[in-house]
Amino acid sequence: MATNVLILCAHNSARSVLAQGMLNHWAKKFGKDVRAFSAGSTPSGRINPFALEALKEAGVDTTGYRSKSWDEFVGPEAPQMRVVITVCDSAAAEPCPYWPGSPVQMHWGYPDPSNAPEAQRGHAFEMTRQSISDRMMQLLELPLEKLSNAELEHALLASRHCSRLNSVNDSARKLFAEALGTALLLAVVIGSGIMAERLSGGNGAIALLANTLATAGGLYILVEVLGPVSGAHFNPAVSLVVAARGEMPRSLLAPYVVAQLVGAMLGAWLAHAVFDVSILQFSTKIRSGTRQWIAEAVATAGLLLVILRAPSSRVAAMVACYIGAAYWFTASTSFANPAASVGRMFSESFAGIAPSSVPGFVMAELIGAGVGAGIHMLLSAATPTKKTKSQADGVKPTVATK
Repeated sequence: MATNVLILCAHNSARSVLAQGMLNHWAKKFGKDVRAFSAGSTPSGRINPFALEALKEAGVDTTGYRSKSWDEFVGPEAPQMRVVITVCDSAAAEPCPYWPGSPVQMHWGYPDPSNAPEAQRGHAFEMTRQSISDRMMQLLELPLEKLSNAELEHALLASRHCSRLNSVNDSARKLFAEALGTALLLAVVIGSGIMAERLSGGNGAIALLANTLATAGGLYILVEVLGPVSGAHFNPAVSLVVAARGEMPRSLLAPYVVAQLVGAMLGAWLAHAVFDVSILQFSTKIRSGTRQWIAEAVATAGLLLVILRAPSSRVAAMVACYIGAAYWFTASTSFANPAASVGRMFSESFAGIAPSSVPGFVMAELIGAGVGAGIHMLLSAATPTKKTKSQADGVKPTVATK
């Protein structure tokens, strides 16, 4: 016999719809005999288009979804519910109808994503969908058919504490992904530079071309693999802009930057170990002067513009292509990344940069990031806002550079 779950919100237009969609989606995927329904005390009559878009982007079929009253679930012909969950505070505060079968009632409140600023509303809905999705998976992990109502209520209450613990673990996973991704990115950049220098026979163009192809390919793979975990920034300038736009918790900004800087240093050492050269070294390659700084500002501005405006399904490919091109149209070979600048000073190789040159590069990169974000805002003011999809708790898949 199927376990029926009714999810309530005042207007049945956003949070309850997201919960219905995700619970049915995961139940089908995991072969669970669970059916989710949603309703509202004062239904709006229409489902928020951002909610439908978030579900569709997650692969959920929304055919037949509609905003409806909870009165539809109190009649004699209505399906009998095992669990009734409210996901907004206003619905939880209202007197509920009598539910046939005396189901377990629970409140799992979520902030209303409809209240987010218009430019961030799509992202807010995606973040809410992800939070609700995690909770629905926890519900499905319970042996629903074996638990009494009292046991089920206790288990659902306990899941609140698990949710808080999962939040801590999720942040740790994000930081690990950022450190790992940045380390591997620097290993690709520096390692391919060492190999290119050894095999090019002194031909700088061939060495740069080899370094470009390896970096673009490695960057694409790392973004695709780690983007769903941390957003695949690997770049303090990117993280700063993302946090400033409210697309990741600002409390994660400093830990992200630390993880990226540590990862960059470890990546340089890994490349040295792979090629059997001295692990600890500093570059003596001076990269300084106005043309280099302008190049870094331009490269970073372009990178942020691509990240902020690329369709979510194409971010990895577009960023990789842009960085590959920027290797050749900038005098600095497009570091476009403060973490990369710091990491590459630990390598006396083709890809290195002298420590004395790093501050100028970092300053130019941060200025460029601000310029890129500003251009994006100007363009967005002239065109309709387009929703972007996020892959890791609060963090848009935005990525890095080398």
